Amino acid sequence: MNKATVYAQYKASMDAQPAGKTVSLRTFQRLWKSLVPFVCTTPPASDLCWTCQQLTYKIRSDCNKEEDRMITSQELQEHLRIVKLERAYYQVICATVKQQLPADRPLGSYPACSFSGLHHVSFDFAQQVHYPSDPQQPGPIFFKTPRKCDLFGVNSEGCGVQVNYLINEAHSTGKGGNVVISLMHDYLENHSLGETTCISMLITVQARTRTTKCSGI
Repeated sequence: MNKATVYAQYKASMDAQPAGKTVSLRTFQRLWKSLVPFVCTTPPASDLCWTCQQLTYKIRSDCNKEEDRMITSQELQEHLRIVKLERAYYQVICATVKQQLPADRPLGSYPACSFSGLHHVSFDFAQQVHYPSDPQQPGPIFFKTPRKCDLFGVNSEGCGVQVNYLINEAHSTGKGGNVVISLMHDYLENHSLGETTCISMLITVQARTRTTKCSGI
């Protein structure tokens, strides 16, 4: 939750009152900073592309080697060029899927090839999740070991709906190809559109095109 979300709740509450009068978002943020500066929101985590991180660090570490620095810079520029092409392809596919997607056909279990159209999904395993989960790590559970589970997500880009599979650590068999195929089979059987064509992207492939920032130096 960020300050804009809190402001929206505050504004909705004040608008519901007969004599309610709200301040602007800018004034709200200024008052927050002056009156309760100790109340902070969680800053966004870094989502820089791993290749960008490696090449950027290499450029900085080779500051005294001009030739190596130029070679690494060329590698980074080539990487960004490929990323731009991938991003353009991804955006075209998503736009095509949204245009031909029927509004009255939610995700579900349909007969195979009952929908003559295109469906695009992206999938990946998240890092191992612990629950109960609390990013602030309260003291009472600091020395306790939470239960672990694997998290596998499949996102339908056209519908804007994501299906998550939680796998208990007692039933986890790893993150190999057999597990991915099994989970994707269940998704296509129970949460698809019955489409004739489905494009699936591993999130690490499209991370550079949608989720991860490739900013270079």
